[in-house]
Amino acid sequence: MRKLPCQNDVYAQHVLNAFLVNVARVTVSQMFFLRFSILLRLVFSSLKPHEYCSLLFDYRKVFAYCVKFNRRSARSVFALLLVSASTISIADTGDELDRAYGYATAGNYGDAIAIWKILAKSGEPNSLYNLSIVYEKGIVVEKDIEKSFALCEQAAINGQVPAQAHLGTKYRLGIGVGRDLEEAIMWYQRAAAQGDMAALSSLGNIYVSEEGGNDYVKAHDYWSAAAALGDVNSIFNLAILFHRGAGEYKADIQQAIELYTAAATAGSIEAMANLIGIYSAGDGVPIDLREAYFWCDIAVAAGLEENRSYLKYLKSQLTTEELRLAKEEILNWQELRRSYTDYGKI
Repeated sequence: MRKLPCQNDVYAQHVLNAFLVNVARVTVSQMFFLRFSILLRLVFSSLKPHEYCSLLFDYRKVFAYCVKFNRRSARSVFALLLVSASTISIADTGDELDRAYGYATAGNYGDAIAIWKILAKSGEPNSLYNLSIVYEKGIVVEKDIEKSFALCEQAAINGQVPAQAHLGTKYRLGIGVGRDLEEAIMWYQRAAAQGDMAALSSLGNIYVSEEGGNDYVKAHDYWSAAAALGDVNSIFNLAILFHRGAGEYKADIQQAIELYTAAATAGSIEAMANLIGIYSAGDGVPIDLREAYFWCDIAVAAGLEENRSYLKYLKSQLTTEELRLAKEEILNWQELRRSYTDYGKI
């Protein structure tokens, strides 16, 4: 197995984003790719960054995960892995960054920061960005928003993609710099062009807003790109767009349900809540209290405590057989979720 050094979670996320961008280039079905990307992200969700990157390049193990979770699409997934992986280029972060990452992971931020400071003097972009986060959050050092901005800007100029997206957010919100939407869009677009999920999602949020011109076409396109990379908020936003209809997009409840289901599968409690409402009220579909019970039970288990009483009500409305089937589906769901953390047994 090829071992890849990853100095932080942000970099590991970018590794997978770059991989999925390449997968998208050889995928003809957007909905298949959306499901695949969510599946792959759920597989990786419990891993540490070094495992995350190593597993990405161990095709047989990824394939084994996919077989376990979705046998019908496993062969297609494996084909996509083989076709796309050859186009990925990951820069070697170096022994010092690896050492700094080890310190930071162990909570020894002082030693990690000392290494980042040395590397940052030569313009090393990952170190610059890490220091930017350190000063933004006040980790060990005194919080310094202006210094954080300057470090983030230099990292972005030097090509660090997550830094470019983060710089866009700083300009958009006016963090450490005057608010400048045009500059924010420029940096978001630069990061988005390299497959940064956060930048794509943020651009969608900008264009759907009044200050972005309520451009639903651009918002849809950026959210779709982010959704294909597994961004749950973008999947949810697309679901809302098709649920309510806006601009050039007419309401399409079936498309909305499919997207809500994808977001809920990835852990969105808001999507679960909307599915409960749709099936309970018969919003564009026949009333299905068993399906409502299914999502309500999952949502309550995920933390939506205010729905606990409604869960009891739904339970009282089901027949014995309907309740048995619903509980069986819930158990299957729970087993699938547990299997995502079953890394050692694959």
